[in-house]
Amino acid sequence: MKTLILLVALALGVAADPGFAPMGSSPSSDIGRISDLIQQFQKSVGELPPDIRRLAVYQIKTDHHEITVGVTRYIQAQVEDVFSKEAHRSVVNSPELRTLRIQSTDTSLSISNALPSLEDLAKLALKLDVDAFVEGACTRSPDNDLLLTLRLFRSRTGEVVWTGNFVSGPNRRDASFQDLDIAFSAPFLVYPVTTFTSPDGSFSDKTFVSTFSVVGEVSEAMTADRKLSLALDLGYSHLSLLGMPSTTSAPSIDMLVVGVEAMGVFFRKADPREGYWLGTYLGYQEHIPFMQSQHFGSLRIGYRTKPTRHFSLGVGVQVHAYGDHLVDIPSLGSHKTFDLSRVGYEITFLHYTL
Repeated sequence: MKTLILLVALALGVAADPGFAPMGSSPSSDIGRISDLIQQFQKSVGELPPDIRRLAVYQIKTDHHEITVGVTRYIQAQVEDVFSKEAHRSVVNSPELRTLRIQSTDTSLSISNALPSLEDLAKLALKLDVDAFVEGACTRSPDNDLLLTLRLFRSRTGEVVWTGNFVSGPNRRDASFQDLDIAFSAPFLVYPVTTFTSPDGSFSDKTFVSTFSVVGEVSEAMTADRKLSLALDLGYSHLSLLGMPSTTSAPSIDMLVVGVEAMGVFFRKADPREGYWLGTYLGYQEHIPFMQSQHFGSLRIGYRTKPTRHFSLGVGVQVHAYGDHLVDIPSLGSHKTFDLSRVGYEITFLHYTL
């Protein structure tokens, strides 16, 4: 009976403790900030070591005067959910990892946090067959920011192999721009020309090649492991017609290029920030030649590899969807026409990501 009275008194004291409702915070604002923290965490799980397949959350430390026990459990559940669904790791739960201990007698009640040693964790890791443990802490700053820190360490050696630090609140800096990848490339373009007609005559089976071409690209990863990304590109190309007789001036075309591209990775590196071994892209580009009365659109498909953090190589084809018959603006009086082949080619020797 005395124990029951002590438990009721403890519950009433906790409910009356102002530390559980910090000034300037509310349950709804905390839930919103926790959601923001978890979204930031989701974007970083692609950096986890690939050899760690099974893990367990060891502890999420909080100060009960800042964050309630219920909210702490909610944070831990969200962290476990991200590791399971976003990072595709097996998350193990065990009674031995529940470190909160309550001891009571007829006259006293005590609450303690019994944390196992590294040696105990190594033994537990063998029992549970886990590769690593997750340790974290969530605190509140004087400005009412929520700060979440997570560490992943190997269960047998204690080596820290990944850390994440996230903040949500008044002092958070929006990192959405930093999440974007900005790149520049100089693709080599080849457009077969079935027929070129000018005042000098008609010529068959010639080839447009790019003597100068530059494309700027802005892309963003759509998944945490960076296996899927979307990009917008804007570029300029100068094309020259090869194979013309020496007595005839070789025509050229300058054109603006605008496009969109989806990129998928087949084989990525352990750290996705370092690139990937093989991927495929699918996109669409609108080609707007200067001083021509037509423009044309093409579907692009090809393969790309990013062997380093900054440099990529690629090869692909362009299938013209429409507008493969180009005519000079009639007012210029040049009367030149170009009939492009249905398929063109692109090779990217230089693709640099900032």
